[in-house]
Amino acid sequence: MAWELDDNVSGALHFAGVALLVLVLPLVLLGLSDRWDEGRSAEAGNDLHAFRNGYLGLPPDATVPGTEGRASRLTLALAASLGLGAAAAGLAALFPASDRFHRERRALRLGRPVFLALALWGVVSALCWPMTSYRMEGQELKVTARPGWGPWVWPMGEEGRHPVEALERVTRPDDRTDLVVRTSEGVIVIGTGSLP
Repeated sequence: MAWELDDNVSGALHFAGVALLVLVLPLVLLGLSDRWDEGRSAEAGNDLHAFRNGYLGLPPDATVPGTEGRASRLTLALAASLGLGAAAAGLAALFPASDRFHRERRALRLGRPVFLALALWGVVSALCWPMTSYRMEGQELKVTARPGWGPWVWPMGEEGRHPVEALERVTRPDDRTDLVVRTSEGVIVIGTGSLP
């Protein structure tokens, strides 16, 4: 005897399955990648994982300045992508067409790919490409600066080097810690994080 589900129960189970894939699976993957990143930092003999602001795939000795978290970067990327996709669709709908159906179809044909392309670029930027990152190499600080606009960051950037005089940790009043490098050109905050 086979189980028979009515349409409402079947639809609810499909909705729950899709919600699980869309909401839970990315969180699990991000959590696993964070644990992997912490392990790489421990193998390298440092605790710089706290100074990466949630960026994935960076070298174990890299740091990222700023205090914006991964969730705020992802939210900005998706909201800006949705807004620009809607603007592109609105612009396409302004041009005359033979009838309303063709105008709406043209708007969707332009708005969807604009949204999807910008959302993909924004999500990858929010997860993997910081605008500025730092690495200590001997007694030099290697700076990688990537150009970007809003949540969208270009994957390639320019690199520069600064001789390091001192590396310090400064605790702020909000219990966060700044990683500060003193160079001949001044003081550079190369990372902000919460240490356990």
